[in-house]
Amino acid sequence: MKLCAVGFAVSSQLGLGPDDVGYACMPLFHSNSIFVGLMPAFWVGGGLAINERFSASKFLPDVLRHGVTFWNYVGEPVHYVLAAIEKQYGGDEARILDEVAHNPRNHLRWAVGNGAAPPTSTASYVGSGSKTCSSSMARPRPRSAPSAAKATRVAASARCPIRR
Repeated sequence: MKLCAVGFAVSSQLGLGPDDVGYACMPLFHSNSIFVGLMPAFWVGGGLAINERFSASKFLPDVLRHGVTFWNYVGEPVHYVLAAIEKQYGGDEARILDEVAHNPRNHLRWAVGNGAAPPTSTASYVGSGSKTCSSSMARPRPRSAPSAAKATRVAASARCPIRR
């Protein structure tokens, strides 16, 4: 019952629907992955992209490949991901904005989690215009038209740019 209640609450607050794809970077035995990653996607009949293990360098390719619209995290993985993106693009903010934030395959709208300090790096412009939520949830931006990337689904089937 608790799992369903959290799935309903999170998916409602984020405005998720069946076209959304979550990304769980933590293992599914971790309560945060189940409650804030799997259950919201399950509740709306969406998808969930998962990886065998967390990899900051695989995060962006996974997000683009699977059409991820929301990501749940706990603590430091946010900083590992931002550092990997910043390293990959040499800290070039214009290039990050052009190739990541404005990438038509980037559908990331929400980063939901807790335990991370606010990002300070150039790479904090990961997405194309959404909200970062830490312990609370903000209003989602309107959905764009579905992309071809959304056809690729893993398990249960979402978009969230991280901005400073």
